[in-house]
Amino acid sequence: MDDCKVYRRRDGGEQYWIRIYSETDKKYIRRSLKTKNKEVATTNAKEFYKKVIKLSSTGETIITTSVSSLTKKFLKYQTLLVDKGKLSQTRLNTMTRTLKTVGMFLGKSSRIGSIPREKFIQGYEEYRYKTSQKKKELEDVVIHSELQVWKQMVSFGIDRGLVSKTTHLVYPKVSGKSGRRDEFSPQEYRKITRTLNTKKYLDVKHPYLSNRRYFIKYVFLVLCNTGMRTGEITKMKWKHLGEPYEYDDENTGETKETVEIFIPAENTKQKKQRYVVVYGDGWKYLQQVKILSKYTKPNDYVFPKYDGNKWTLNERVFDNLMKDSGVDKTERKLTWYSCRHFYGTKRIEEGVDVYLLAEQMGTGILMIQQHYGHRKIKSQTSQLNIYRKKSKPKKR
Repeated sequence: MDDCKVYRRRDGGEQYWIRIYSETDKKYIRRSLKTKNKEVATTNAKEFYKKVIKLSSTGETIITTSVSSLTKKFLKYQTLLVDKGKLSQTRLNTMTRTLKTVGMFLGKSSRIGSIPREKFIQGYEEYRYKTSQKKKELEDVVIHSELQVWKQMVSFGIDRGLVSKTTHLVYPKVSGKSGRRDEFSPQEYRKITRTLNTKKYLDVKHPYLSNRRYFIKYVFLVLCNTGMRTGEITKMKWKHLGEPYEYDDENTGETKETVEIFIPAENTKQKKQRYVVVYGDGWKYLQQVKILSKYTKPNDYVFPKYDGNKWTLNERVFDNLMKDSGVDKTERKLTWYSCRHFYGTKRIEEGVDVYLLAEQMGTGILMIQQHYGHRKIKSQTSQLNIYRKKSKPKKR
């Protein structure tokens, strides 16, 4: 092997090293052969030489960047996407935390190309469990999400020639099914709304508490009638509401009044502006809020805190509402977000087109089909049974 050199380093140590020039990297590659035996070192050197020649012949680079260096470049690129409004700051923060965790597991100075193929299988789940402060909340979906961010970064490195295309790591098989919040059943929804309309719940002695309970009532009802995310509704201002207009209700034949809500890009998860049509009696609820609130100027929040500042929907308040309503939360993920799922479920059952619903809810068509598609089938069971009955051949 005239093109490579096997040697021992001058700075001490008895292990053998190899040095070979890479035409694709335009520099020398140095690797420890991890042995003190000359014969074993020669064998290992031949294998490495063959690998280098094979990769170089296809234009592949041999030297790969470190975990730390790739992370910095990847996050810098993601920051640019945030500046352009193509990625949310929240998502960037999640990526940053995730890659810090993965970097600690792998070693920040580790070279991507030198990571053992089964490194993640052999220890990532155990490492995460040991280092997690909330072990009970460390579900498979969390591990899955973290690995997806890491894979995205590796793909980023491959696309830019920072990581070899031959890099192939094996990952643990964990469920990618999210801990999706449950929705209420129609019976539970009626229980909650009955509670929200009782004097016992609303008209308590303390004026402040009574006022907040009215706001809790209307934010719940508006969420269930718009499909908006909790973050979108708490950022909503009066100036975002359009002019009311009339429409004919197909179910009752009545002429009703509704309104469209403008959601600016900065208030959305996808960073894309959209308009939301308020369903059913949602517009009446918003009118009641305006009568109730002290803050009704265009730049005021529709659902503010008592002092007019932005309100954060507290899960403790939601849990108390479920308890007061007699809705069992045992082993169920019922949260404020469940109002959005209730909305999506009801609209699908009513036959609303998935494309229209995806636009209304500010999400992808695939998500609508995955989470709510089965509801459409169930809601049309009677029609399917009629069809099957007609299709069944008569006995002779």
